[in-house]
Amino acid sequence: METAEEYIKRIHDNLKLHIDENPTGICSLFAYQVARRLKLEEREFEFVLFQDLIFEGKDDYHTRPMYPVLYNRKVGMGGHIVTCENLTAFDPLIGKPTPLDQYCKEAFGEELPSRCLSKRDKEFIFERGERMSKPNYFILPRFSFGAI
Repeated sequence: METAEEYIKRIHDNLKLHIDENPTGICSLFAYQVARRLKLEEREFEFVLFQDLIFEGKDDYHTRPMYPVLYNRKVGMGGHIVTCENLTAFDPLIGKPTPLDQYCKEAFGEELPSRCLSKRDKEFIFERGERMSKPNYFILPRFSFGAI
């Protein structure tokens, strides 16, 4: 199996080839695939959520769109999940391991709020990743950028 580093490079290259497609909504699948590879190598990891919540009242909020540099501000995201190991982000949006303190600037062109996800969230991402990785999962046919 390819390493986490090889995986994010391969997916990054495929995303660049299919820049007209919108990968919004499958970052948890990418994060899962990276984590699965790190886990097989017995490497520790965390999931980090980047999301800028705008509160307009006690219980009223929305997310400020984030625009990946890779897509030249053509694709907006409400949040983004990344797998991290030792304060290094592994994300196909960049294609190479990137120090966490430089990640947002490189991926989105700006600093963004982030938080580590809980153990329960981590389990959910693994469960969802397993489901989404199966052949014929409903979300995958709309993308042509290669094997996930």
